[in-house]
Amino acid sequence: MLRSFYSGISGLRNFQTKLDVVSNNISNVNTVGFKSSRVMFQDIMSQTLQGATAPAAPRGGVNPKQVGLGATISSIDTKFMNGSPQTTNYPTDFFIDGDGFFLVTGDGGNVKYLTRAGNFKLDANGDLVDTRGMKVVGVELVIGNPSNTLVPRIQAGTPVTVPNNNPGTPAQNYLAINLKYVPAGAYYFDAQATPPAYVQASGRTGYGIAVKPSDFKGTNDILGHDPDGDGTANTPVEIVDYSIGSDGTIEVLGSDGEKYILPYKIAMAVVQNPEGLLKVGNSLYQYTGNADIGNLEDHITTPNDPKTGSGAIYSGFLEMSNVDLSEEFTEMIIAQRGFQANSRIITTSDEVLQELVNLKR
Repeated sequence: MLRSFYSGISGLRNFQTKLDVVSNNISNVNTVGFKSSRVMFQDIMSQTLQGATAPAAPRGGVNPKQVGLGATISSIDTKFMNGSPQTTNYPTDFFIDGDGFFLVTGDGGNVKYLTRAGNFKLDANGDLVDTRGMKVVGVELVIGNPSNTLVPRIQAGTPVTVPNNNPGTPAQNYLAINLKYVPAGAYYFDAQATPPAYVQASGRTGYGIAVKPSDFKGTNDILGHDPDGDGTANTPVEIVDYSIGSDGTIEVLGSDGEKYILPYKIAMAVVQNPEGLLKVGNSLYQYTGNADIGNLEDHITTPNDPKTGSGAIYSGFLEMSNVDLSEEFTEMIIAQRGFQANSRIITTSDEVLQELVNLKR
């Protein structure tokens, strides 16, 4: 008799949890990047009254006799289907058309969180941040200086040298240098054969040829120089507009009318088992050992990477919640009726127990 009481209690607990999950889904129906959850049940252990026996002549086999002891929650799964895109026309709103996550950090990069909510902003320092001020993580481009890449500011006095070991035709050569100056700083030239330095977004320094060198061969004397452009050599280029491509490339329009590509992209992460991520609030997820093999850094990639399926990002759109209200209201009815049915188990068991007590009369 007492078994039915405990079975009813376990059912009440389970359907109360189901109702809690459904309520949370409905309350986040308009939350950017929200992923709905579902509750799955499983039975608890059973009391075996009689075990099974194999067939043995002249009798056949006998099945076991068992009484179940209620139910419990087997899992609460997060459904990572993509939500529908909503047009915002805001340049720092981003929609991910794939399986990737944005990465944000709030302590200098020591701890990174994953998110599908792409409603970012630019702060006073020009950093791309989320609504809580956590910075969006980026990755550097390949070391070198791609065409029209905007080189970060260099400190005054840092030499950018011209190699002198390339063969050429003896002549009264001029050192003709056509420079495009980007944010403040000065370029200096000497006769050493050291390649110019480029500061990458991560702080590392890469080397490449930025200025086409003049060719010198044998012993030469520099007869003169033409310092064209002295009047504008230190004029900085101001950024007047920017755009972010579907592959995370950041392109800016300078005040000189030229377009430049910043030396980094927006970073993304792709994990094998997104349901293994831990929800930490504020639309953020924390990487766990069941999300994928290795550390989070092993799974950082860039948008629109066909190898990882990270997906393209689209500026001016946001991913809305993937909650289906019709499904959630149906699940709410199921939870309500399940709770009522388990309540009836307890009241019925109580009535039967009361009848048993009344047998003494």
